[in-house]
Amino acid sequence: MAYLTVDQRNSWIKPTYRDFQSKLNAEKNYQNEVFYPIYHQLAEYKTYVDRLQLQSQIQFDLQQYISQIPVNVQTIHFKTEMYNPKNAHLSLRVLQQFIDSAEFLSMTKHIYELSRFYLLLHQTYAQLIEREKVWDITLKELHDRAKEHLSNFTCWHRRNEAKNHMDIITKGIEAVNAYHTFTNGLIRPGPCDETQRFTEISLSTPVPYLITNENPDEGDIIMRILRISIIQIALYNTGVITLNDADCSWINKIFSASLIRGKEYFLKPDTPFNFDFVYIQSYIIRTYLLLCHINYKHIVQKYQFYEPRKMIRAMTLNDNDDESFDLNENYSMPLEHEWNHLNDMLIDKLYHGYNLLKQIARIIKEEQNDSFSLSIYEFIQSIPENESIMQQLIHNQVRDFKLCHLNHIGKLYRDLIRNFEYSFVNIPDLLRIPIDADLSNKLQQIFERELINISYNENIDVLQSHIQQINQLLDDLKSIEDILLRQSTESLRSISENMRINNEILMLIPKEIKCENYISLSIYLNQVKSILQERKINIEEKAAHLWQENFDSNRNEQDIIGKNRYHRHLHGNDITDSTYSNNISNGDESDNEDDIGNETDSPKYSSLFQLYVNAIPITSKQPISDANHQQPQKIEPMKKVQTFVIEHPNGKSESKMCKSDRLYEELRRVFNNKKYDLNTYVLVDNNKILFNFTNNNNHSSSPVSWKYFIVEKTVLISIQFHLGLQQFNYSTMPDCTLGPLMDHLINDHNLKLTSPNHRYCLYDETRRYIDGENIGDLHRMHRALPVIIHIQEQDDSTILYEVTLTSNQGEKKTAVFHPVTEWQQIEIWRKLVLPEIESLCVFWNRDNETIVDEHQSIASSEITATTLDGIALDQTLHVILFFGTDTQHILTLKSITIEQLLKDQHFPNLNLNNCCLAVGDTNDQILSKDDYRKQVDAYPCDDSGTIHFRILIPIKIRKNNDKQDMKTYLKNNTTTVEQLLQQIDISDNGNLYLTSNDTQRIFQNNENLINLNTQNFLLLEENETCVVSIENEANQSMTDKNDNINKVVHQRFRTSATIGDIMKENNIDYGNQQLLHENDFVPAQSTPLSCFTSPIHFQLVKTILPSIVTIINTDDNNYSLTFYCTPSMSIERILEIACQLFQIRKKYYSLYYSGSNIDEGIVLEDLDIADNKFEFQLKCTATIKCFISYMNRTTILPCHEEMQVLEIVEYALESLHIEDRDIDSYELFLIHNDNRTQVGGDLTIEDLLTILHDETRPAEILTLKFELEKRQD
Repeated sequence: MAYLTVDQRNSWIKPTYRDFQSKLNAEKNYQNEVFYPIYHQLAEYKTYVDRLQLQSQIQFDLQQYISQIPVNVQTIHFKTEMYNPKNAHLSLRVLQQFIDSAEFLSMTKHIYELSRFYLLLHQTYAQLIEREKVWDITLKELHDRAKEHLSNFTCWHRRNEAKNHMDIITKGIEAVNAYHTFTNGLIRPGPCDETQRFTEISLSTPVPYLITNENPDEGDIIMRILRISIIQIALYNTGVITLNDADCSWINKIFSASLIRGKEYFLKPDTPFNFDFVYIQSYIIRTYLLLCHINYKHIVQKYQFYEPRKMIRAMTLNDNDDESFDLNENYSMPLEHEWNHLNDMLIDKLYHGYNLLKQIARIIKEEQNDSFSLSIYEFIQSIPENESIMQQLIHNQVRDFKLCHLNHIGKLYRDLIRNFEYSFVNIPDLLRIPIDADLSNKLQQIFERELINISYNENIDVLQSHIQQINQLLDDLKSIEDILLRQSTESLRSISENMRINNEILMLIPKEIKCENYISLSIYLNQVKSILQERKINIEEKAAHLWQENFDSNRNEQDIIGKNRYHRHLHGNDITDSTYSNNISNGDESDNEDDIGNETDSPKYSSLFQLYVNAIPITSKQPISDANHQQPQKIEPMKKVQTFVIEHPNGKSESKMCKSDRLYEELRRVFNNKKYDLNTYVLVDNNKILFNFTNNNNHSSSPVSWKYFIVEKTVLISIQFHLGLQQFNYSTMPDCTLGPLMDHLINDHNLKLTSPNHRYCLYDETRRYIDGENIGDLHRMHRALPVIIHIQEQDDSTILYEVTLTSNQGEKKTAVFHPVTEWQQIEIWRKLVLPEIESLCVFWNRDNETIVDEHQSIASSEITATTLDGIALDQTLHVILFFGTDTQHILTLKSITIEQLLKDQHFPNLNLNNCCLAVGDTNDQILSKDDYRKQVDAYPCDDSGTIHFRILIPIKIRKNNDKQDMKTYLKNNTTTVEQLLQQIDISDNGNLYLTSNDTQRIFQNNENLINLNTQNFLLLEENETCVVSIENEANQSMTDKNDNINKVVHQRFRTSATIGDIMKENNIDYGNQQLLHENDFVPAQSTPLSCFTSPIHFQLVKTILPSIVTIINTDDNNYSLTFYCTPSMSIERILEIACQLFQIRKKYYSLYYSGSNIDEGIVLEDLDIADNKFEFQLKCTATIKCFISYMNRTTILPCHEEMQVLEIVEYALESLHIEDRDIDSYELFLIHNDNRTQVGGDLTIEDLLTILHDETRPAEILTLKFELEKRQD
């Protein structure tokens, strides 16, 4: 280096550099002239220096050995060689900049966490802080506030959302602090190079330091870091430039692995390094840079502060609206007809209609002319601005009426609007935008088509499911109301789906409906729900009424109405017999039923008790707590001095007076003075609920009791209330009633109903509805376990099920159950109320003669009102019906017959009436009709007492060529066509195909037989079928990116099929699409496939060819074929198509038009036919014809004198569609004057004519008769 400095030619070596370019040039010269020349000879220099220091042969040998050790290739070798001048011809700028920026890029691993942190604060936590209080809120306080806010939601996905928030916050804090460490606490405030200091953050950091607000100079630390980083924000860390530790380690390994090794695998220190830099650069671009556009703008947003809402009225009816339209008495005539249609009208139409009526009333007052005798439509037509008002009247469904009723009709509109006001309180104006008229009609049509106008066939479960779906959707939309407000211009359906709301009704809503239409959509949904609820109640009333009539035809209608809860609910009957339950027939009536059962061969059994099940509305039950329909009780301030009474265990009472804030202290003093052991005695209030006075911080929000009881701790009963995921624990005396306890719980935990039409319902572990009972009377699984009570918030449309148990002694027990109660839970309740029957019992449904599945719920049993019999389990047995992999486990009576057993069993795609049964897994013995009348217990059971019946489907296969029938059984539901063909015994080894008389399509080998819906099949040979391929016109323009799409449909049909059969099989509308053949003509639907040569190729096109061509074959009994083509088609091409369709040779035929032979050079448009319909005659021009017979089939072939016999045989095989075309396998016999002579293959027609007619030949067309036979091996 010193030598270079002395050399004046090296002017690039200077003590200082005045500009940046000079410095770069110096660095480049240093690399080229100093570093790399020495680097290339470094191994040689090192060896020389080492040898100078060696003092013995041993040291020399050791050094020689060390120099042969292979080099460990590392990243530094890659970087050194990358800047080597020998690689200057490679364009490695991207790779060099990437490696130089590796340290900075490694920080991008924090981008994902930063973006999640930013979105959490600015979207999820938006509107949780008021602008004036933002500087007082820390990050921890904001999280707690959001957690409390989300806990109020009824949607599980919103409540669970808060569980992940702290993890997002923690990782976001770590990311910000990691960037702080990387930059030594410096950050650029903007695009300039100046920096300023920023501090690390924690949970105690004020929120303004983190969020984006109106002042760009304050806070916003997260987005400022994101702006500096290379970023493309995307969900789930996809599409973001991130170099984490694993990425950096992998890149270093790729660098080393890219070394190009020659013949020398182990590299020595003097071996030159050669890396594949171009590949590494392309790999980095593809993997890390190619799809990553620098973008952060689509997530940046200012924090939305909370703005307290103002209570607003949904419809702004001013004070003047409290009266009529202030028109004279001529406009106040009473209505002649009821306007009940207004009850079904949507609120937006009511409101806009009312405003139109007010506008018309103002016009009437301004004109000062009495127009009361006119109708409203006549009056509108008489004023100048009539067109606009008339259109609005029609759109808002304002019916025509006489103006003399205007005041009364306005009052009807006004009253109905006010009935809706409660639904619109506190809803922002941005969510009140009406739905566009066209879109509103579209939505109404969808609801009518999918929900209202469908036939439910009295299937109440489907109806109830739709009602529940609507209720759930309304609740879900209510829970995300804040999000809908922020995204008011976006699609409501899309936003709901993004919030993971899965609802069938949501899928019906058009995506054009926006969040701003929330109110209008809610009104639509409520209207649909009301209609469905009315239909549901009508169905239930009808079913209950029919059941009553069938049960006791002698009871009069008034008695039925009086005791029918549905009738009282619908018609407002004042009868309130809440203890009513239907009497189960006993005594003589039971005898009559047995007589009827014997006549109908009903199964015999011994009934231990009866269950009468009846569906009832939840509104027939009194709410368990007064807090169901009101807000939690407000606790009045306690008096400064409070008087209370304490009753001791011995029954003595004493009165105490103390300051309210010293109540707990006074109670503890009583216990200390009386020396009561807190482990033995406890304190309960006047409602018999445990009162914890030992902890001053455990104050209850319920009203303070005025009387307390000291009781032994052992008499208390523990209660666990379950409300969703929440659990509340209480202890009470056995005589504590549920009403006060429920009020206590609601006030303690500030529980609120989500809707005024909801109520809290209590259920025990058997799902029994709890109705104001004492705690001691409730069921619990064990005395040592607490009483479990489930709390559910349910709307007033819920249906409960009343179950009345009647013993054979006439004793009755009644309980009400939740719709999801399973029958095994009913059995647990039965054991509690009827313990004298110790055996396990099942329930026999008299209506469908089946045992109710113990795991089935009451609601899914489709029971509205019916009677079940309790039967001992030992009167039943287990039956397994199986068909392949489909298995049904049936618990049934031992006395039931197989015929009765199969009556109510259903297998998918299977009609059991057309099936056979075999006993056991392997026995193929088919049960006869007499066997079907036997009881199931007549057949053998396995070791577990189970009877196995195997279902077999009889299959009949007819060979199409000889009409022989074969029979077999289908034993498995997975058997395919190919497997069936392998099972049947066929002597013919050729390809065989299966179809049925119901279709012209050949079944594919992989099709499942059970899905073909037939038991009668046809067996065809290959020459009786043809292959059809259909190519879609749209696929012709597909790019290479879609090569994996199946462009062509391949099918096989019977040769007797027509073009119409292909269209039908593929659901092709012939009016809009056609099958194009050979790119220029479309055969008519009646064209048989036998006219084509297999395989047949079609293109499915939308272009309709205008010209219709009909060809009449005069030599084939004037048989005609029709096809479609373009007017530019020539006669020559038409002749080719005709010969192809008739399968004849063109050289023997000509076309005639209007009786004249037409020139083949003419095109159709030259004929100038107006309707584009053309008819041609096809005539044979040959003077010799050959009649050839083969196996009862005959064909007529035109010939010429030079045609050889071999050509005749080939022609005949082609015309007769014989699959085997080997000419040498056939023999031809000439038939003349009943003589049969074999002819050689080298003879010609002329030779045969010479033999037959010598020198004189007839002048007319000559006919030769032949017989074709296959040679016998």
